Amino acid sequence: MGYGRLVAMFTITRKQSFNEDTFLLEFRLPAIAERAMPGQYVDVHMNVDGPTFTLPIASVDREAGTFAVVEQGRDLPSERLMMLVEGEDVFQIRGPLGAPCRIDSDGKVVLIAEDLGAASLLWRARAFKEHGAHVIVVLGFDSKERVFWKDEFAAVSDELYVATEDGSFGVSGRVTGVLQALCETHKDIERIVMIGRLKHMKRAAKIASDFGIDCTVSFDAIRFPVGAPTIFDHGDDAQEAFAFARAPELDAESVDFEKLLARERAISKEASDESEPAPPRRVTPLPRPSQSP
Repeated sequence: MGYGRLVAMFTITRKQSFNEDTFLLEFRLPAIAERAMPGQYVDVHMNVDGPTFTLPIASVDREAGTFAVVEQGRDLPSERLMMLVEGEDVFQIRGPLGAPCRIDSDGKVVLIAEDLGAASLLWRARAFKEHGAHVIVVLGFDSKERVFWKDEFAAVSDELYVATEDGSFGVSGRVTGVLQALCETHKDIERIVMIGRLKHMKRAAKIASDFGIDCTVSFDAIRFPVGAPTIFDHGDDAQEAFAFARAPELDAESVDFEKLLARERAISKEASDESEPAPPRRVTPLPRPSQSP
């Protein structure tokens, strides 16, 4: 007598690709979906011997008991994750982990995300809107081909700006240029939240300070190897508080950006050196044997 197919607990219920390397995976796990809050994350184990992916929760549907994560295929493990399709399984998922972010403003807020950071920002934007805030969203991408969730952000924001560094869509330039213009024209901004590259979060923190606006930053957009937890060792604070994604957001004034940028450069150089092939080995030819007379 056959027993039928055993149903795995960690089955992909939906797969969506945004561009050539950015993709969404949805899972049905009511235990996570019912308790998760914006800013929390999950650990995804693709297989028993594989690496752990620490991924921010991008969205939840509590009624359906599902949640989604967004990742990019940039190395062999993440490319293998990207190859999975709806109906396939992962070995294990743990969560929700970490602390939720702060959604406490009903005034005017500016929410900024670059590239992969958009995956974490949408749920925050929706939560701020539900809390009664006037939501201004600024998204930054390298080019038009990289843009995703534009319509979803338009549905939950009062103002939406999309910036591309190559000028192929929306505002030409970086998100920090848009932020500068917004702070000059809106005199009643209460809070700025940014999820992006370290150097651009540093610039956003400076702009916020110049205008006397509360600013928080998040490391959700920074992934391995640069996003390895060691980069966030910070002063006398506990290491875990600065580990990737474990602190959903931090007061920008408390972050030593110069120290983090130095570590980012060092980790990037180390990763680059490891990926370069070793130089060809020089072989000294053996001397020819002398001829007998």
